[in-house]
Parts: sequence; C-alpha cells; structure tokens
Amino acid sequence: MYYYIIDLGNKQIAKIKDKMEMLMASYGISGDFGKISPLSSAYELAKRALTQNYSTIVAIGDNEIINQVAQAMVNSDATMGIIPINADSLIYNLIGATSMKNALEILRARKIETIDVGKISENKYFLTEITLQSNKPVPTVIDFSHFRIGGNFQNINIANGTNDIESFKDGKLIIKIDHEERKKGLFWKIFKSSPSSFSTFSQDYLKIETEKKVDVYLGKEIVAKTPCEVTLLPFALKLIVSRLYKKP
Repeated sequence: MYYYIIDLGNKQIAKIKDKMEMLMASYGISGDFGKISPLSSAYELAKRALTQNYSTIVAIGDNEIINQVAQAMVNSDATMGIIPINADSLIYNLIGATSMKNALEILRARKIETIDVGKISENKYFLTEITLQSNKPVPTVIDFSHFRIGGNFQNINIANGTNDIESFKDGKLIIKIDHEERKKGLFWKIFKSSPSSFSTFSQDYLKIETEKKVDVYLGKEIVAKTPCEVTLLPFALKLIVSRLYKKP
C-alpha cells in the first residue's frame, strides 16, 4: 500500500494534486495521503506510516520534505518513493526523474535500490547533502580519521552522492570546501580581491571543529552546530529509482 506525504500549503503542489491522483489511479499506484500541517511534519507523518505498516512511503515536494521522510525511514523495512516538486537537480538525478509524470512512471515500474544515508550528530540523517555556512572564513580543523586539514573555511558542503545512483551506493561522502586564499602577489595588487578556491575529498567520516560555532544546514533547517561528526550509513534506505539505471 502506498502512502503519499504531501504539502498542500505549497500552491504548486495543490494545483497539480488532482492531476497526480488521476495518474496514480491509471498507473495502479493509488494510496492514502498524509497532509503536512503545523501539527504534523513530513517526518512525523512518515514515522506514523511506518507504525501502520505501509510498505511504500512517498515524499511529494522539495528537498526539505524529501530529506525529512528519508530521515524517518532510515533502516526500516519500508521502501521510499520520491515525487520531486521544486527540488534541486541532485534529487532528480538520484531517482533518474525528469518531471512529476516521469517520477510517477518510476514508482509504477518499481525498481528498488538500497542506498547510503548520511548521519550527523546523534539522530539526524540526510539523503542528499548538508552545508556548513558562515558569514566569513572561520579557523577550522577537519579530522578525516587518517589525516587532518586546517584553514580558514567559509562554506563546507557534504554530499551523499553526485549525479547518478551509483554515487549514493559507494560508501563515500563528497566533501567540498570553499576556503580563502592568501592575499598576495600581483593579482591582489591589481584587482584588490582574493579569489576563492575549492578542495574536494571523498571520505566516509569527518569531524569538524571551528573557532566559533557554525550552523549546519539541511536545506533551510539548522540541524546541528560545530563541533560535529558526520558519518555514512551504508545501504540504509530502500529507494525506488528509474529502471534506466544500469549496474556497472
């Protein structure tokens, strides 16, 4: 039985709900709806659906809603589906969808992959990515277990995967660090500015310590503050993806 978690407060979703329900019926994937409200978050609705033994729980909406549902379903027996609305490209790439209709077709075909999920702090999980952001570069030390790096970092992005399903099953986090370069040389004298540069690492664990506390964002939600540890839970979530994905 399918259980759809939907935010009818989103005007775009409310506008296409009837069309979605017609397509669901024609595809044979009709189900019950859980409506997000101030009293029932996407996370709470997903947890409730698990206790009611729904076999497939589908998040309809943006990154925030999708990640909340994923967080509730980590290491459960149920399968997650996604119908992205106003979500970023990473979500579309994850399931191999190009549109709402295509996402419903993927649900109908029902190819299931078991993917990794990121974890931060004691009980916060993320399906796609989290970001550490500060107004200006902050002295930071990152411990990757086998080695450490330090510097004045302003933005740190930690992603579970990149642009294909296999990257969400490889046991690695992708860490992208935006850091300040030293102001030196002829470039600085002429342009009066310092370019940013990026460093990228692929690891399954990191601990981040900063001179002052920095917020960690999951979408628009602050889910932690530094110091924090980020790990990867291998094969922790069953997800419906496109049948066009091929095993290497």
